[in-house]
Amino acid sequence: MRQLYTALLFVTFGMIISCNGGGNGTDPDTTPPTVVFTNPNDDQTGVPIGANITITFSENMNAATITTANITVSGGVTGTVTYGDKRATFNPSGELEFDSLYTVTVGTGVKDVAGNSLAQAYVWSFRSFSINTPPVVVATNPTNGAGDAPVTVNVTATFSKDMDPATINGTTFSINHGVTGTVSYNNKVALFTLDDYLAYDTVYTATITTGVTDTLGNAMEQNYSWQFTAEPVTITDGQEFFPMADGDTWYFTNDTGLQVTRSVQGDTTFSSVNYKKIVENGVPTEAWGFSGEGFELRMLAGLYRLDPPLTIPLDLVKNVIFYDTTHAFERGNDTAYFEITEELRFTGYVTKDVPAGHFDDVIRLSYDLGGYFEYYARGVGLLDNEDYVLDSAYIGGVWYRP
Repeated sequence: MRQLYTALLFVTFGMIISCNGGGNGTDPDTTPPTVVFTNPNDDQTGVPIGANITITFSENMNAATITTANITVSGGVTGTVTYGDKRATFNPSGELEFDSLYTVTVGTGVKDVAGNSLAQAYVWSFRSFSINTPPVVVATNPTNGAGDAPVTVNVTATFSKDMDPATINGTTFSINHGVTGTVSYNNKVALFTLDDYLAYDTVYTATITTGVTDTLGNAMEQNYSWQFTAEPVTITDGQEFFPMADGDTWYFTNDTGLQVTRSVQGDTTFSSVNYKKIVENGVPTEAWGFSGEGFELRMLAGLYRLDPPLTIPLDLVKNVIFYDTTHAFERGNDTAYFEITEELRFTGYVTKDVPAGHFDDVIRLSYDLGGYFEYYARGVGLLDNEDYVLDSAYIGGVWYRP
């Protein structure tokens, strides 16, 4: 009797669990799918006549229901429909008509993988591109507001339509600050190829005028301009601008018209640091070297010695001020000195002509906020510091001379 009572109890308990939704079963999916995104969008205009139409659903769909019977386009448009990753794509059999309104309908025949249909048909419309629609600029390089455009950048503008190449030229595509270059066009892209580097850290404005037209003669409705800034310039390889191998020789004319010869002749040491000895007109006058701070200059002759040495950092950013402070001690008297403080700025790369030749990529250093300038050429060194001008040089086995 007890066994029968126990058995009945288990049966009754199991029925209660079953009636209350217990056990390992799950509720069936009864939520209808929805359309969450379309391309083109509702009421979009200027849609390319060769565009595909895509519909993105809220969940995985039954691919067998994603058909041209359930996704239709007005105007008798035919095509094929494919499906993958919650997205249906309607690929028209041919191009759409220009400047036409189209309505797309996703019917309730589409179903999710659980068999749920759309709650109601999803309908939206768009208008195709007009043959008379003016062209517009849809992309640029550099982009508007770019702050680090390479100084060698070739500037481009991409149009919304095929353009008449004859209308895209140096008159209709220009860059301010007198920038010159060659303008060309291919596959909706106008290209401005620079004749020379842009100026570092400079804001430029590029302009496409209404003189450009598409292949049907439609002009832009208004000029299109955008701005970008050329990259800030940094010296990170400054050691190349200060050659100092034994035998390197420079021939200058100083500001009084005298000829001055400087050459690197052997080594000297300060505070256990090795420097190269610079001989000027036969007299050792300076010591050059490199440290973690940069290029260092010490005095070997004259009334004063410098401590610490005068320093030009090897990592300079344009127009960032570097303060160089040293003390000029009387030789043999460490109690007699005066302080020297200079404000040094790297003002960019320039070209420079001196009697020794024409040099590109010359760094210009400004001292005391423009009090005077020094010019150094890569692999050659000092060209001009307003006291000395380079007539010729023999550096690394190479002559630089007129």
